[in-house]
Amino acid sequence: MKTFRTIMAVLTVFIEFVILSPWMIYCKNLTVKGDEESLKKRDRLAPRLIRFMARGVMWWTGAKVTVTGEENIPDKACVLVGNHQSYFDILSLLACSKTMYGYLAKIEIKKVPFLRTWMDTIDCVFLNRENAKQGLAAIKEAVSLLKRNRSIYIFPEGTRSKCDDIGEFKTGAMMIATKAKAPIVPFLIDGTYKLFEANGNRVSPGEVTITFMPPIYTEDMSREEINAISDKIRDQLIEEQKKQFEKKAEK
Repeated sequence: MKTFRTIMAVLTVFIEFVILSPWMIYCKNLTVKGDEESLKKRDRLAPRLIRFMARGVMWWTGAKVTVTGEENIPDKACVLVGNHQSYFDILSLLACSKTMYGYLAKIEIKKVPFLRTWMDTIDCVFLNRENAKQGLAAIKEAVSLLKRNRSIYIFPEGTRSKCDDIGEFKTGAMMIATKAKAPIVPFLIDGTYKLFEANGNRVSPGEVTITFMPPIYTEDMSREEINAISDKIRDQLIEEQKKQFEKKAEK
């Protein structure tokens, strides 16, 4: 059954990319035009296409995704900072998102056909971790997105943990929020690695929870607070994770 689910999930991705790509190219062209009316059209259409795609893939996993704390996401642009367990983190977020957010992603993803077009459409920023100059350029691009009222997801661990552990946070990503003076919304993802990585890279059903925590406002932060923000958010996520583990143990 796991093999069947895996095959169907992959086929669904391929079929959806092929069928929906003309619409995504249309949305990308609206992005390139850049005028207010074009961007409004894109922002109405693109989230529906992406949510449809993500839900189709997630359906084949048999996953049950529960989201809490969405009321903690401010109306204005913010940086959503969370842990990174699995390839299914982004799919889970896209499947439940009611609006369109950008992502800070590895530049290697830009080489993948179809996927690059989709990510360009939702204002993803591609980060080259091997080139400091290009890394700073990516941070500036992300800051510019925030100032244009586009929120962005960041995974400061830089790679998938493939387990419950939350790795060290890279501090560079936090510069995006502090430079833009944008609120930071910590979020905890739990269970996505059990859908794929924990099963020898085969798709399997499971429960996923996404918890958005109260925002941290950066406008009036001192230099000391800015330097400590990565550790503070990581500690908050670890504490929230412990609480959730304790609740599960009580059931």
